[in-house]
Amino acid sequence: MHFSWAMKLESRANKREHWGKRHRRDKEQKAIIRDLMLAKQLQLPGAPWRILLTRVKPHDRRIRFLDGDNLQASFKAIRDQIAASLGFDDGDEQVATWSYAQAVGPDYGIEVEISEVKP
Repeated sequence: MHFSWAMKLESRANKREHWGKRHRRDKEQKAIIRDLMLAKQLQLPGAPWRILLTRVKPHDRRIRFLDGDNLQASFKAIRDQIAASLGFDDGDEQVATWSYAQAVGPDYGIEVEISEVKP
């Protein structure tokens, strides 16, 4: 299963903002992911899964890649919703392995790829 969406992800770890603003952004991101996963209605491969979350940034030298911990933190709400949509807790390592990547594209976006882990 693979899908992408135009969405700007920012580092949550160092961002100083009111908790209400963060809550609204998380709620919006979760709603988008929930709706995308419902709309896809694709057959999922058997568990366990490898879930690759990719942050896409525009080709602009002023916009930097995030370091590893900030990259993972920027996907927190998205990861939570993917796990909830698939019916498991995102901390359950027997069900899924989470991987993170970054890429350059024409604009901001995210890509989600869910594949079967083969022994």
